[in-house]
Amino acid sequence: MKEPVMVMESYALGAIGAIRSLGSAGYQVHACSWQPRALGLHSRYAAATCVHPRYETPEFIPWLREYIEANSIRLIIPSEGFVLGVRNHIREFMPLLPLPDDSDTLFSGFGKYDLFKRIQDRATANPHLLENLPPFLLLEQDEALPSEQQLADLGLPLFIKADGCHGLDTVHGEVARADTAKQAIERIKVLRKRFKLLMVQGFAPGIGAGCYFLRWNGNILAQFSNRCLHEVPHTGGLSSLRESWHHPAMMEDARLKLEAMEWQGVAMMEYRWNPETGRFYLMEMNARFWAALHLAIFSGVNFPQLLADVFFDRAANDKQPEYAEGLMARWTVPLEIGYVRSLMKDPDVSTSRWLKAIAEYFVLMVHPRVRADWNYPGDRQLYIRAWWEFLRGVLFER
Repeated sequence: MKEPVMVMESYALGAIGAIRSLGSAGYQVHACSWQPRALGLHSRYAAATCVHPRYETPEFIPWLREYIEANSIRLIIPSEGFVLGVRNHIREFMPLLPLPDDSDTLFSGFGKYDLFKRIQDRATANPHLLENLPPFLLLEQDEALPSEQQLADLGLPLFIKADGCHGLDTVHGEVARADTAKQAIERIKVLRKRFKLLMVQGFAPGIGAGCYFLRWNGNILAQFSNRCLHEVPHTGGLSSLRESWHHPAMMEDARLKLEAMEWQGVAMMEYRWNPETGRFYLMEMNARFWAALHLAIFSGVNFPQLLADVFFDRAANDKQPEYAEGLMARWTVPLEIGYVRSLMKDPDVSTSRWLKAIAEYFVLMVHPRVRADWNYPGDRQLYIRAWWEFLRGVLFER
């Protein structure tokens, strides 16, 4: 076995992808979660599992120190919640994190406000950074409220985004939708009581797309891109079916903005792409393993293993892994079911369309170019567990 590695929040699909990738590569994976029923705790690629105190409790930091020492942990694959949970002790744990060693840069990677502020500040040196951004406003807690006209000019509906790293009484971020400018002002008034900084984004039409990177010591070591075919709800949200994809202009835009962040580690740059106009807009950056990770792994871009290898100076070569277009992966349960249900609940969707979606749900199960996130080689029992957890929730918890 290679070095012991902790993977946090093992209930999240991205974390489960990391457990599988690292375990397959021979790393001694410790799957960790504050949720006792986390599916990642049952992965066959986890050498050890643990249920720990919640991040916000006083017991968490002492538990973490003891666990690291007792198990000789050499690397922690963090989540946003973990990073914010150890914020006051970040210098102590930074040597174990595959993240920037500058705390200001590190925490800016977990803030939507910080991403747009840094892009704005660096645009003086490089005006191209301002390209492909949706209309937005950055708001500080003590500044005057924007006018209804200012907000309406951004384009409705509006999305008010609050980052956990700027919370006054919480480490959990929030996103509030407002269908009118007046409604947005009320949302802002409520949120600024709990968050120091807010960002308001105008509507960006299109479908979800993602550009994914591993950047280390100023170099891009791996990259991948996908577009969303199904989202939950169907009007836009979490991706339940996605396809590997190449979009050179979007990838270059994402690379430019990632370099402006001076980021180190893995990152997802999330976009909305309008297939009718070809326009695309950066929405946010996610500085941790993402829900769509399995598609990249299935396509041959094994981000978790590559990250651990470079962290331990074990990188094999400088050649970036290549991938083919058109491979699909789906979050079969519960998200793909949620996609179908969102179509059925929408009064503007015809009966024939959602009936077609039901048929498609089963056709995709046998499609040769479609993989299931849960159905990973050597770990297929998680697919059965995922179905059981879904059915248990439907049958016994309502």
